[in-house]
Amino acid sequence: MMKLCVAETSDGNLHARENEQRLLRNMGVHVVVLDLLKIPYDKMEDTRMNHIMKLAHNLLQYFCYENPTNQAKLYDLYFNDYQQLSEEQEVETCCYIFLNNIQLCKTMTEKHIQHFVHLIELHGRKVIYIKFLQTIVKAENQYIKNCQDIIMSELVTSDEVLVFYEKGNLTNLFERMKSDTERTDPNSLLNYHIQLVHLLAMCTEGKNASTEIKCHSLIGLDDLVIIVTHPECIPEVKEAYVTFLNHCYIDTEVEMKEIYNSQHIYALIEQSFCPDIEKLITKATDEPNLEKYILNTVIDLLTQFFNSPFFEQASAPQHRNTTLISLHSHLIKLFTASWLTATQREHVDRCIHIISLIADRRGLLHFLRSNHSSISESMLPSHRTSRSITLEPRHSGTYPADGYNHSEDIEHTRVIDGFVAFLSQTSVRLAPLILAEISILVDVIRAPAALFPEKNECRLKFLYGAFVHKLIQHAKYLLTQTDENLCLRIMHSLKSMVKSNTEFETIGQSLRLKLLRRYFSDDTQYLKSIYQAVQEEDAIERLRLTQNELNKQGASDLVVELFISQSSINILEESIHLAIALLEGGNTEVQKSIFRRLNECEIASEKFFQVFYDKMYTAQKILKCMSSITNDMHMENDDYDDGVFTSRPDYSISPNISSTANDRRSSAIPTAEEKTLLNSLANSSLELQQNVHSNINEMESLQALEARTTTQQAPSQSEPKQNATSEIMDVLDFQSQNRRPKLVFELRIMQPILRFLQLLCENHNPEFQNYLRLQTKHKTNYNLVCETLKFLDSICGSQTGLLGLLGNYINEDNVDLINQALITLTEYCQGPCRDNQDSIVNHESNGIDIIIAIVLNDITPLNQKNYDLVLELKDNASKLLLAVMESRDDSTNAERILRNITPVSQLLDVGCQIYARGKEQDTESKENTNDEIIHDEESNDDTSNVAKTVGHNMYILTYQLARHNRELEMLMKQRTLDDEALSYYHKHTAEIEIIRQDRSIEPIVFPVPQLCEFLTNEKKQKVFLTCEQDEQGSKVKDFFEKFSEIFEEMKWQRKLRHQPTLYWFSSQMSLWSDISFNFAVLINILVAVFYPFNKGLKDLDSRSSAAIWGGLLMTLITILIKPNATSMRMFFVAGILRSIYSVGLGPTLWLMGTIQVLNKGIFLVSFMGNNGTFSKSRYENLTNFQLVYHVGYLLLCVLGLCLHEFFYSLLLLDVVYREDTLWNVIQCVVRNAKSVILTAVFAVIIIYLFAICGYLFIQDDFLMEVNIKAMPTDDQTLNVTSNTKTNLLTTIIPTANDNEYCTKDNCTNDKTTGHMRPVSQISNVLPEEDADNELLERACDTLFMCIVTTLNKGLRNGGGIGDVLRQPSSREPLYFFRVIYDMMFFFIVIIITLNLIFGVIIDNFADLRTEKQRNDEILRNTCFICALDRKSFDNKHVTFEDHIRKVHNMWNYVYFMVLIHVKDPTEYTGPESYVHEMIEQRNLDWFPRMRTSSLDTQEDKNKEDQDNRILKIQMENANDAIKTLTMELNELQKLVTESRTQKHRMNFLPNAPLPAS
Repeated sequence: MMKLCVAETSDGNLHARENEQRLLRNMGVHVVVLDLLKIPYDKMEDTRMNHIMKLAHNLLQYFCYENPTNQAKLYDLYFNDYQQLSEEQEVETCCYIFLNNIQLCKTMTEKHIQHFVHLIELHGRKVIYIKFLQTIVKAENQYIKNCQDIIMSELVTSDEVLVFYEKGNLTNLFERMKSDTERTDPNSLLNYHIQLVHLLAMCTEGKNASTEIKCHSLIGLDDLVIIVTHPECIPEVKEAYVTFLNHCYIDTEVEMKEIYNSQHIYALIEQSFCPDIEKLITKATDEPNLEKYILNTVIDLLTQFFNSPFFEQASAPQHRNTTLISLHSHLIKLFTASWLTATQREHVDRCIHIISLIADRRGLLHFLRSNHSSISESMLPSHRTSRSITLEPRHSGTYPADGYNHSEDIEHTRVIDGFVAFLSQTSVRLAPLILAEISILVDVIRAPAALFPEKNECRLKFLYGAFVHKLIQHAKYLLTQTDENLCLRIMHSLKSMVKSNTEFETIGQSLRLKLLRRYFSDDTQYLKSIYQAVQEEDAIERLRLTQNELNKQGASDLVVELFISQSSINILEESIHLAIALLEGGNTEVQKSIFRRLNECEIASEKFFQVFYDKMYTAQKILKCMSSITNDMHMENDDYDDGVFTSRPDYSISPNISSTANDRRSSAIPTAEEKTLLNSLANSSLELQQNVHSNINEMESLQALEARTTTQQAPSQSEPKQNATSEIMDVLDFQSQNRRPKLVFELRIMQPILRFLQLLCENHNPEFQNYLRLQTKHKTNYNLVCETLKFLDSICGSQTGLLGLLGNYINEDNVDLINQALITLTEYCQGPCRDNQDSIVNHESNGIDIIIAIVLNDITPLNQKNYDLVLELKDNASKLLLAVMESRDDSTNAERILRNITPVSQLLDVGCQIYARGKEQDTESKENTNDEIIHDEESNDDTSNVAKTVGHNMYILTYQLARHNRELEMLMKQRTLDDEALSYYHKHTAEIEIIRQDRSIEPIVFPVPQLCEFLTNEKKQKVFLTCEQDEQGSKVKDFFEKFSEIFEEMKWQRKLRHQPTLYWFSSQMSLWSDISFNFAVLINILVAVFYPFNKGLKDLDSRSSAAIWGGLLMTLITILIKPNATSMRMFFVAGILRSIYSVGLGPTLWLMGTIQVLNKGIFLVSFMGNNGTFSKSRYENLTNFQLVYHVGYLLLCVLGLCLHEFFYSLLLLDVVYREDTLWNVIQCVVRNAKSVILTAVFAVIIIYLFAICGYLFIQDDFLMEVNIKAMPTDDQTLNVTSNTKTNLLTTIIPTANDNEYCTKDNCTNDKTTGHMRPVSQISNVLPEEDADNELLERACDTLFMCIVTTLNKGLRNGGGIGDVLRQPSSREPLYFFRVIYDMMFFFIVIIITLNLIFGVIIDNFADLRTEKQRNDEILRNTCFICALDRKSFDNKHVTFEDHIRKVHNMWNYVYFMVLIHVKDPTEYTGPESYVHEMIEQRNLDWFPRMRTSSLDTQEDKNKEDQDNRILKIQMENANDAIKTLTMELNELQKLVTESRTQKHRMNFLPNAPLPAS
């Protein structure tokens, strides 16, 4: 059964057989064995049983070996009775139970550890007890800090456990080292001591500051050096002590100055390390553990020591340099050993390189070269050479080595340089052509149907994405066939379909157009769509359509299958980039597809999450093994900067796989030593000719793929041609050679992974936000949210709970990765996702402390090298802190953040410092650019100064935290008054309230976009006064409708500011309007006074002329001293008078008309510029009343100047347009014009009826007095005497017998015309002197004349029509009819009808006045947003003025909507996304109506107090009821007891005797 559990490999190691172990577990073998172990027996005498028990323990050990499930089983069944475990075999079985099982190790408590430490005291110093403690300290390459602390505390307090040797008893230790028995006996004191020192080293490993301090007191540096440097010290002891030295004194959390400033390390190097290295090289000793000790322990210690950030700060005496040179010499000799493996050579190589860099900085490189010259020839043929050795050819000309052939080296260098120059020129020429060809391939894949004519059968086959679907299916097939190269090509092509926005040079564009016409000539529409330039909005839409089409054809499913297929790292990386391309911009359709695919299959989903969990876990392990990212990166950078060439293994990968610089952060490029490169070039020239054309274009992809080799072994010697090909690609990669190396691949791959996880949650996708944290259907939950936080914690250097030195861990190489981690964590939280917020804030790691430290600290030296990167870090960190507090009603998260900010003024100080830095940048940029104007009309101007933007975010973070900290709130108020930075931030910060979907009120604090500064006060005033209320009494609806107009005007005003001349004229528009009106008045005064102009003017006397000149001079002096409108008007009046009498009235009037036309033209241009007329459509301009009005005004000015002066009179009507009072007067008539018109129509109808009655009954009474104008006669003149009126009447009104005239009785149709003639010609018979005399004329001979007369005379006379008719005699038969007619006309028409019209107009006046008063009342006493009145804020802690100025400021809502429009949708916070969605739906429910948080809070508090009082009363009543029930229950219990007692008594009584019968 033991053989079933494990299998022994060829190298002697054990390999777990999981299937057999699971079979034995299912059979219950372990239960039977455990029962066997419980059998009692005589341990001293029963040797056979002892052997059986030993085999039983071995079976249990192999049963749980590398099997977490079996370990958990034995933990429950065996280890839970740990107090019964004491034998060595039992403890050894426990070691196997906990071996590499971090979950079980974390369950160890103080009682468990105390028990096993106590076993050492009881049973002696047995090695197995120490090994058990070593097992639970470290598991899965992770250090359990809790176990380290407990073990260290127990060891220190127990004298029986610790066995150390100091100066006084070192002889005993050395004697034991000489003894073979001590070395071979596993339980000897020597081996116990060795394992104990290893245990102490493991307790300090992982940078545990508390255990480090305790260990310092146990083993001092002096004793350690004495032991290690002793000639009798064996490698096992040395390895233990050197490991202890590394973890306790060098690789520590805090600086240990003693080790860097003392001679201890240098003493070890001189007296121990160098001699031992010499022994290992020469094989002078047969110590079996010496190789492991030197190549692992010593090399690791040297690497850590010389690569430490504290090493450079220590002093460097001359004798130390000698030791450094000697060490370098020994390491060079060790590196040349032929028996080294590739991994061992790599470790030695790295150590040599670090020492070489230190020597170079100290000016010792020539000493290293002199030591190296004797062995350089033997190292050149080596396939894998040291990077420090390869530095020599560069300097060989300056420091010649003995016996070195300089001419050969110069010739080799010349050939290589010439070949590289040739390849460089070739790549430059061919790169644009290759780019063009590849872009055509992408176009073909995107629309293969366009290659064929419309009626071709092939075209039908390729329609609707059939080709892409087949391509994706083929990629899946290739994945099963392990054809990695072709699968990578397909994925790259699919990614290129999405990211096809390459800009081509002239040559490339020409080739592209030629190829497009060749391939797509049959589909002109598609060809035209490719030719057309794509706007930004169209590009986004095209990207979304391409993503959706690929998703429809199965690209998202392909990505998921590639993730779970456990393919090579190349496939994984390219799959991530393809997924990023599909999700770019937050494509919700792709998100849903991936989520649906993961939900369909639990196994696939679990594998999907496990892939990313493993990558994060691996990255964290690598980070924890690095002393500091900064120093490791500096080492790699120096390596690259020295131009070192090393070979690398070949990857037969398609050269067509590329990636953008943002997606892939390339690491150091492995290159070759120069002579090896020369030989490789000679051997692979044919391969170069075949592949150079296809490889030039994709240099970045090769660079990214080559970087993966940094974690793998060097190739074997059997692959020289493949390696040569790869080396040639290095030469072609010129862009990479100028780039600094970055992180190792395991860290670099984290950036696209985090970007992919961010895009899964983009647009605040709650499904993925929760899914990444919790997978309820999985057997194993992978919390990627917490893992991302732990990764951020690791990369920033905080691995032990203590905040590391950020400057040592954050640098230019990993800052993008840290930014991506911050952005991804932010996306996890926004929306908000409250569970993710709590997970991040309450996680046990130092992640939230790291984020706060990034915000508060300077991050030196990155702060000095690239301040913009520091600003970006602080910006993302502050956004993350805001995200964890987003939409939170409680203050838990805010208090957790404030806990680490002491004092709270740090936040304000950091914001002010950033503002000052931004101000300096502004000053420098202005000095550098001088008068150059940089303007981007469509971009958000807020990004113009990054420092101020970041500082603004810091201010908003402080503002949000101040809600939960009274001290910070008061400090902000005080410093805002005095500090320039805080005043600026306060001015450009706005706050509003919105209503969420759950009807809760949420306050939002946001930065005011710079675009809002262009909103004019005139526009504000106009919107404020003209917004109308809706049916519910709210102005929000009309306000929202006007937003598009406000937004467009702001954008136009921004454009206008960048046109100084037009802006100046537009800003003076009111001045041009006043000048125009004043000139119109002056011109009309001249016309009114002097027209006609041909009568001439009298000459002025000398006094009048002197008075005019004096007035002109006085007004000019007044204008110069104190200019004002009155003095300017007087000056112009005096000047006009002087001009009239100097040059004449005509020229003066023409000059004034010309000025008026020019001024109005300027005004019109100013008006058009101020209102954005140039950017509006023709229809909008034609329907713009103001524009049409001003154009008409200008036309009248031109007509007055060119045609006639009377056109100027119409300009005076401008006073109605200028004065609101007159406009309101007209509005009184126009507003209810329908009522007025209908009333007037009714009056006309009444008059029409009266005219008919008059025509029928009193026609002869319509006699009107007329004055006939005298007109000359042609041939005749009649003399008419006017002595009596009778003669005149006789002449004018003939008798009825006269046939020339008609009366009522004899008038016929044929005489109607003749009737009017004598009357019309009455003036011909009158002399001139009687032409003006009053005459009588009939006015109702026709119905039309009767109607006209009734309208004309009836309405204009106060008494009605009766005042102008003939006064009848009372004896006439129609006298009473006349009385009734006149009275009815007077009452009906004059009194009733006309007063109805006047009443409507007066009512309009009253309505306007009432409405104006009501509007004024609403504007003064009602909130524009929520419509709450001033009374609602009486006796409240918030006044109405503060409410409308801060919380519900109407313009803050405009600014917020502007922010929504100008901000990138992918950068929205949760509330911003919600408001954006509501705006798109034109839903106004997000505006607070009749609600505000200040009143709701107080009402809630009052309601809560009331509820508490009610609850208190109810509780008191309940207590009283309980007391009553208790009393009743006690009484009832007493009654029951008495009843039972009575019953028992009755049973004891004897039965009564029966009566006798």
